[in-house]
Amino acid sequence: MPQTLGWIGPWIALVSLSLWVASPSSPSLVFAALGMSVGVLGGVRERGVFWVSGSIILVIGILAGVLADREVSDLSANWNTFWAEREAEVGGRLQEELQAQLRSGEAAADQLARGATEFERLEDVPTIQDIRAEHGVSALALYDSDGRLRIWDGVHRGKVPEEVQVGRDRYAYFDLPLFGYLYVTALTPDGGVAVAAQLMRTDLPLEIGARLGDFGSEFLDLTGEHIRINPGTVPNPESLSGLVLPNGERLFDVLIERPDRADRAAQVLGRWQWLVSSGLLIAWLLLAVGGVPRRSTCVFAAGGFLFLAAFVPLQQIAGLEPLFDQTLFALPPWPSALKMSLGRLALLVFAGESSSARLQTCPPRCPKRGARRSRCRSQRSRQRLPERQRQTVRRQRQS
Repeated sequence: MPQTLGWIGPWIALVSLSLWVASPSSPSLVFAALGMSVGVLGGVRERGVFWVSGSIILVIGILAGVLADREVSDLSANWNTFWAEREAEVGGRLQEELQAQLRSGEAAADQLARGATEFERLEDVPTIQDIRAEHGVSALALYDSDGRLRIWDGVHRGKVPEEVQVGRDRYAYFDLPLFGYLYVTALTPDGGVAVAAQLMRTDLPLEIGARLGDFGSEFLDLTGEHIRINPGTVPNPESLSGLVLPNGERLFDVLIERPDRADRAAQVLGRWQWLVSSGLLIAWLLLAVGGVPRRSTCVFAAGGFLFLAAFVPLQQIAGLEPLFDQTLFALPPWPSALKMSLGRLALLVFAGESSSARLQTCPPRCPKRGARRSRCRSQRSRQRLPERQRQTVRRQRQS
């Protein structure tokens, strides 16, 4: 009995951790710890390397779950202190990135203005493309002294303001209906104007706006924090970063938006969930390979695979979100309480078919008594022997 519990214990831990991944809670971690305790008490000397390795990964997963619960609890209890430190850290990074945007715009506009005489012909367009690619600005344009466009490269959504076309100011920021642009201008020797435009913000949804290369979306990818650009006066200027011009003036202010405490806790917990679920996939494979050739092992492996298919948060992988969005797919007769996504349903069907096929190849269960039980157990013993030992037994019987 202890030996049987020793084999079952890690599977109990794997199932419990699968439930924790789906809905983090302390009872799931308690059951997982109990399962591993039973597995250790059942003995580990006779276990193989694969089985022990899978058990170690499960122990690490339990510890990760405990650390995740502790981190989320500390975050919730000390939210104001945490955000004050986080805001200071991100604010410093934001200031650096804003000044880098300004410097790249200055370098692009100045280089274009110095080479204005080289852009008289249409064949010279690749040169302006090289300048834009070198400095990473959204768009570059060259206007003549009358404000007529001579050459252009890049993407600019909306009309360039007339003040920018004539180069009235060296620096300018304009909020268009859906976009906000930072402009840097430079005068050419013949009185023309070179303009470098940087897309700073967009009001388009994040799924669309993130593909436009605006500064706000890139900063979100870099730090995980949302920002809001405010070109006018703000009620809380001491809590803002800003784009500081060479003369010391601020062109606009940027506010780091404070997230909701529950959303940030869910975000932190999500990273731990994905880490534990990755370990569960590896642990399942090791336990399935390292288990004894019994039908019970196949049953537990199949059940564990089904639990992983049902609860592993694959929706956190970039690009798979639509497949695991419950609002995009629904079975007509399915109860709303059991609603699942198309990706989850397909994964469960695949897991069910794979588990069924695996169970058909497992060793049959031996009868409780009689000659058939002896023959069955003898056949099992031969199946467990390595190939070299089988050959040795055959030669001994032949001699």
